[in-house]
Amino acid sequence: MILLDDLPHSAEAHRFIGADHGAPVSMIFVHAPAGGEPTRAHRHPYPEVWIVQEGEATFDIGDRQVVAGAGHILVGPANVKHRFTNTGSTPLRLISVHGAGGIVAEE
Repeated sequence: MILLDDLPHSAEAHRFIGADHGAPVSMIFVHAPAGGEPTRAHRHPYPEVWIVQEGEATFDIGDRQVVAGAGHILVGPANVKHRFTNTGSTPLRLISVHGAGGIVAEE
């Protein structure tokens, strides 16, 4: 069992690096305040899946812009630049799932 607060984290996210725990996937648990800075545009050599739990986020995925709220699941294709920001008036909680034992990002 792993406690969320035992994972490496910042003020806005906790990182589960799967390889450190014998798992083939990695995850970022985001808890961003309203009006927070957007993530930097980046891409991964594998797809990324976002599960929005609370709040509202605007995602830029390639040339598409999508607004998602609680209960939405989005998939970012491999090698496509993407980013998101909390565009709601409440905190944003989402889980970012990476299909790899580590997180590989290219800005």
